[in-house]
Amino acid sequence: MRVDTSELRAFATELSRVAPEVARAVPAVVKKGANNVKSSMQADFRESRSFGHIARTVTYDTTVDATGVEAEIGPDKSRGGGASLAHIAYWGGANGGGGTVPDPLETLAVEVPQFEAALGKLIEEIL
Repeated sequence: MRVDTSELRAFATELSRVAPEVARAVPAVVKKGANNVKSSMQADFRESRSFGHIARTVTYDTTVDATGVEAEIGPDKSRGGGASLAHIAYWGGANGGGGTVPDPLETLAVEVPQFEAALGKLIEEIL
């Protein structure tokens, strides 16, 4: 699943032009937000009778480059534990069943206001 983060990347790039201190501090804010989303996704899986075992496979990775910072959050198939069944947990199977774990976009949407507030606080502190 991909989430369009182009506006967020553009914002992060703009921040890096304003003050190098902001650019150095933004990755920590992104990591905090990613960790919050990861924890919420894990809690959502744990609440499922059928898919609780997938919770331990939810991870996040961050990437920092010249264009900004991004985080990829979700079940990691390399960690086993049924991560390859996450799509069924989220959206259900072709023959019914599943679809009992909230869509991760809902979890992300809950974190957005907190993330924006943290970025705003960071900018205020630095500027």
